[in-house]
Amino acid sequence: MPPVISTSSQSSLVSIYAHNIFIVAVVRREVQALLVLEFLHRINDVMKHYFSVVSVSESTIKKNFSTVYQILEEMSDNGF
Repeated sequence: MPPVISTSSQSSLVSIYAHNIFIVAVVRREVQALLVLEFLHRINDVMKHYFSVVSVSESTIKKNFSTVYQILEEMSDNGF
């Protein structure tokens, strides 16, 4: 699967594959793909560090769903 997929509308899907899970971002305007890819890798790194695991798995996300949601909200909204 390619990391950047353009859809028929004016949006794109940017994804990374990390240890059996896909982390996907939907981008609705022109943005550098490497910036979004770096952000997705940072999300993966933060979750690994926060949960003290070698790799983030589906079960880790399910067990800590509210914490994962708060981490994503803090990272995407610059802490607001």
